[in-house]
Amino acid sequence: MEFLPTSLGTRPRLAVEVRPEGVVAARAEDAVALLTAVARVDLADGAVAPGLKVGNIADRAGVVAAVRKVLDQVAGKGSERNVGRDVTMVVPDAAVRVLLLDFDQLSSKAAEALPVVRFRLKKLLPFDADTAAVSYQV
Repeated sequence: MEFLPTSLGTRPRLAVEVRPEGVVAARAEDAVALLTAVARVDLADGAVAPGLKVGNIADRAGVVAAVRKVLDQVAGKGSERNVGRDVTMVVPDAAVRVLLLDFDQLSSKAAEALPVVRFRLKKLLPFDADTAAVSYQV
């Protein structure tokens, strides 16, 4: 079996993942998505606490410094560094969840639509949909 890498297309060539353990960044040199640089910086315990109800970052300065450090390490030199300013950001699944739901009809009034959306989410989420911050777009 031959492995064919997926194309990056128009996706950013830099990616950063923020996790409770640390921050990881990677850079792909070209559109075939072969990684040319990877870096990791550990975070202090409790600096990032993924959740849907409260702030996820307890140590903002520490997380910002870690993101800057890994990006500096993978950004490349000279012309490589100016590949683009766009970055893919990966956050813990417990911090944000995006779902596509199909409805035959959905009220245009938020007071009527939100309970219906929450009801549908109850079966799909590993946490309580009634206490989660929910936004939707029709």
